[in-house]
Amino acid sequence: MASESKSREPSISTTDRKNHDMNRRQRLTLIITLASAALTGPALSVIASSTGQQTASVTSVEREVREVLLQQIAFSQENKRSMEGTISQDGSVEFWSSGGLRHHVPVDHVVEYDAINGFIDGLEVVPLPGGEAAIATFYSEGAGQLKGGDHNAHYLVRATIVFVKESGDWKIRAAHYSPIAGGNGTFQRTIQTLP
Repeated sequence: MASESKSREPSISTTDRKNHDMNRRQRLTLIITLASAALTGPALSVIASSTGQQTASVTSVEREVREVLLQQIAFSQENKRSMEGTISQDGSVEFWSSGGLRHHVPVDHVVEYDAINGFIDGLEVVPLPGGEAAIATFYSEGAGQLKGGDHNAHYLVRATIVFVKESGDWKIRAAHYSPIAGGNGTFQRTIQTLP
C-alpha cells in the first residue's frame, strides 16, 4: 500500500525544483521592486515634475545647507568646539563613528576638541520635497582629539546629516557617521555618555 501511494505522487526533478525556486526568487524580486517603486514614486514624480521656480528653490536649499555645513566645520576647526545652535529644537538622533549605540543629542550639546584639523570631500545635498528638509552626504578626513581623549591621526568617515529648517535656520535633526576602511572613527572611550 505504501509503495502504491508513492508511485502515484508526482515526481519533481532537480531541474524542475531549481526552476521553481528561481521563479519564486524572481517573483519576490519583482514584488520588492514594485513595492519600492510604489513607495518612492510619489517623491520622484515631485522632483521630476519640478517647474523652473521649484528648481530654483531646490538650488537655493542645496546652497544654503552647503553653506551652513561648511560654516559649522570652519567654526569647529577655528574654535576647537562645535558651533552652538546647530541642533534641532527636537534634538538630533545620531550614530557616531565610534561604532557605539544610537545617541539622542540634546539641542544644547557642544563637542569640544583638544585638536582638530580636517576637510570634507564629495559633499552632496539632496533637498526633500517642500524645501524644509535636506540630506547632506560627504566624506570627512583629518586628524583630531576630542577634549581629554586619545589623538586620532587618521579620522576617515562617511557621513549623512539630515537638516531641517526651523524659524528660517537649518538645524541638524539626525546624523550617521561610519568609518571607511583604512581609517578610524572617533574612539569609544573619548565620547561622554549623554544624559
